Amino acid sequence: MIVGANISADDIIIDKIPKSLIYEVIEGKQYYYKGYRQVLNKQKTLEDIIGSSRLQSAIISALMIHFGYIFKKEYRVVGSEAGLHISNNNNLALDLAFYKKIDLPAERLDNHYFEEVPVCVFEIDVSIDISKEEEQNYVFEKTDKLLNFGAEKVIWIFTKTRKIIVAEPNKSWTIDNWNKDISVLSERFVLEDFLREEEIIL
Repeated sequence: MIVGANISADDIIIDKIPKSLIYEVIEGKQYYYKGYRQVLNKQKTLEDIIGSSRLQSAIISALMIHFGYIFKKEYRVVGSEAGLHISNNNNLALDLAFYKKIDLPAERLDNHYFEEVPVCVFEIDVSIDISKEEEQNYVFEKTDKLLNFGAEKVIWIFTKTRKIIVAEPNKSWTIDNWNKDISVLSERFVLEDFLREEEIIL
């Protein structure tokens, strides 16, 4: 490979990619931050690609404040790409997760990844590079991994299409628009109405 030339997908040697560019590992497969190729090409810095968009950040913050207040007696609502270690070769990043406080007493809040089972998980958009055709099943793979681990519900919010996927164990997954009513723990919830009330969308 010519020094200084742009790096194509075929040129990338997995062992040479810095660990800082790895977003998640599922069954040993490394998923990289969206835009990692630009970092390798020195067109962007790591800081340029790891942050959420304004819309993503606003949605995550509003959901965390809302549900954190409603369920504060029984649940911890955590975010900021909370690390979840499921098993060897399975480390996930969660946009928003609900944990029972009884499973997470204060003495367990340390500097390590979560290992406890989240009750409910929200994911907002896809933060990994999915330009390769074989990576298109990432959403389903991550959702299955969380459900098999014991999560009771996984909810994906997609900002460009304004679609929402709700997945639960042993049930058919649903895909709806943001204006459809869904349940989050004990609360019925319409995402579109909520985001309008929070003045996040028009």
